[in-house]
Amino acid sequence: MKLFLLCIFATCAFAHKILEDKIVGGVEAGIGQFPYVVSLRYHQEHFCGGSIIDQNTVLTAAHCVDGIKIFKILNIKFKLDLTKLMVVAGTNQLNQGGIWYSVSRYIKHENFNSFRLTNDIAVIKVTTPIEFTTYIQPVAIDSTFIFANDECSVCGWGLTKMNGKPSNSLQYFIGSIVDLHECKQIYRDGMFSLLDSNICIHSRYGVGTCSADSGGPLNFELFDKILAATIERTLLEGKIVGGTKALRGQFPYHVFIRYNGNYHCGGSIIDANTILTAGHCVNGRDIKKMDIVAGTNKFTQGGVSYSVLGYKIHEHYSFLLVNDIAVIKVTPPIQFNQYIQPITIDNSFTAAGVQSVVSGGGLIRPNGNMSDDLLYIETTVMDNKICKQIMPRKAIFPVLDSNICTTARYGKGCCNGDSGGPLVSNNKQIGIVSWGYPCGRGIPDVFTRVSYYYAWIKEQQRQFS
Repeated sequence: MKLFLLCIFATCAFAHKILEDKIVGGVEAGIGQFPYVVSLRYHQEHFCGGSIIDQNTVLTAAHCVDGIKIFKILNIKFKLDLTKLMVVAGTNQLNQGGIWYSVSRYIKHENFNSFRLTNDIAVIKVTTPIEFTTYIQPVAIDSTFIFANDECSVCGWGLTKMNGKPSNSLQYFIGSIVDLHECKQIYRDGMFSLLDSNICIHSRYGVGTCSADSGGPLNFELFDKILAATIERTLLEGKIVGGTKALRGQFPYHVFIRYNGNYHCGGSIIDANTILTAGHCVNGRDIKKMDIVAGTNKFTQGGVSYSVLGYKIHEHYSFLLVNDIAVIKVTPPIQFNQYIQPITIDNSFTAAGVQSVVSGGGLIRPNGNMSDDLLYIETTVMDNKICKQIMPRKAIFPVLDSNICTTARYGKGCCNGDSGGPLVSNNKQIGIVSWGYPCGRGIPDVFTRVSYYYAWIKEQQRQFS
C-alpha cells in the first residue's frame, strides 16, 4: 500500500496541526548529504526548513514567514520580528553546530493565500553572504517539468517512526512523483485545491512528511513547483561540471534524448536500431514525446532526429536506481557517417585504476552557466569497496557490484551526471551515468556497469533487430 502525500499540508492532521509536524519514518541523513538544507529559527527555536539558492537567498514556504505559524494561532497574524528570525546552515543537528545568519527581509509571493495555501512560496534574504563549504552549498532551482514516476528525496527534521519521539537529526525519505490528475482524484474532497503549481509525491506506507518540515526542499504536502529544484533529480539529471568542450565528431556515439522538445538525458548508439541509456531516463515516459538527436555537439542546433518506437527498462529496475539500465528502439534505422557511429559495449570487468572518459551536457565550472556544447571529463575507475567507504554515510542509493565508480579532480564531475550518458575506456563503453552528488566535490560518480548487463543488452538488441 502506498501513502500519497500532498506536501505543505498533511492529510493526517487538522489544519493547525500541519504547521508543527515533521518527517515520519525517515532515514538519518549523512553529514553533507543535503548541504543546501537550512533550519529557520525564531527565538532560537526551529520552526521551518528552507533551501539555499544563492549566497544571499533562502527559498521556503510563504506560510513559514506569514506570522501564523510562529504563534500557532489560526486567523490571527503577527508580523515577524526580523531580529528574532535566523537561518542556520551547515548542520544536520538542531541542537548543535551550524552557522547562523541574520535576516534582512523576506518576500512572500504577491498572490499568496494563507487560507488555501496557493502560491505558498517565499524567499528570505540574509544580511551577510552565506559562505559555501563542503557542508554548505546552494541547490539549482529546476526550470523543467517534473514527470510522474520520477524519484525524489524529501528531507527535514522529524520523527524516526510514527508516534515516536522527535529527532534532532536531519531525516530523509525517497518518494516518487504522482500524476497530478491522479492526485486530484484522490484528494477531490480535501480542504485544499490542487493546482498546476503543485507537485504530489507518494512513499512507502508509514513513511512521509505528515505534515512536512514546512518550507524544506520538496517538503510540502502541496509542493510548489519551483521547489522541485531540490528534489534529488539533482542527483539524477544534473550535468557535467568542469568539463572540456568536445570537438565535433570526438564522441560520435553520444546522443541527446529529448522530451517534449527539451533536452532530457544522454545516451549512446550501440547499433543502428538501439540506444543505451539509464532506466530512470525513460521510466514513465511517453514515447510519442521522445526523440533522439545524433551527430551534433550542440543541444540547440544540428544533428539528425530519430523517433522512438519503444523502450525496454530492465525488468528488475528499482527506484533506488538498482538495475538502472534501458534500451531505446529508434526509427528509421540510424545512418552512420563521420559524426554518427556506434560504440562497442564492454563484456569484461573493468578494474580500478583504468582511465576513462564521460561525455554529456553541463557546466564549464561549478555554479556557472549551462553550456550549449557537449562536454567531457577524464576520470579514473575506482574500486567499489573504496567507493562505498568514501560515499556519505547512509547514501541515498546503494553502490552494488552492478555499479562502477569513478573519481575526477576536485571541481570536475558529473554534477550529478548527464544521466544515461556513456562512460568509455579504450573505445568501449564500460558504464552508463546513473547518479552522484553535486557538484564536482571529490565524491565518486556512480555508473551502471555495462559488462554486468552484457547478456541482457545483447538480448534486447536481438529483439529490436
